[in-house]
Amino acid sequence: MRRNWVVAGVVAIAVVWLVVVTVLISREPETGASSPEQLRDRLEQALSTHDADELGLLLGQTGSEVDEFAGAYVDKLRGTTGLTVSLRPDGGESRVAVVEGARADGSAFAYEVSLSRSGDRWRLDLTPPL
Repeated sequence: MRRNWVVAGVVAIAVVWLVVVTVLISREPETGASSPEQLRDRLEQALSTHDADELGLLLGQTGSEVDEFAGAYVDKLRGTTGLTVSLRPDGGESRVAVVEGARADGSAFAYEVSLSRSGDRWRLDLTPPL
C-alpha cells in the first residue's frame, strides 16, 4: 500500500515537471519576424532604442552568447543619431537590410545586413551580403 503511494507521488511529480517545462517553453518569445518589412521595423526600433533583447530575438537564436553579442552590438551604436533601416531587393525579394545613421561626430555611416528565411520566419543573418 505504501509502495503504491510512493509510485503515485513520483508519477505526480513527473507530470507536474513536464507541465511546468511545457508552459515555460510555450512562453518563450518567438524569434525572427513574420516578414522582411516587420523585421526592418523591429530592427530599426531595436537599434534606435538600444534594445539588446529585441535584437537578440531578431537574430533568430536564444542563449547567453546571443544576449552578450546583442548587448555589445547595440552598445557600439550609442551616440549615433538618425538610425534608419531600409530593405534592398536581392533577386526580387528583400534579403538585405541597409542600416544608416550618423555618428556622434556627425559623419554618416551605412552597412548592410543579410536577411534569411527559416520556414515562415525571417531573421537577421550576420554574414555579409554578396
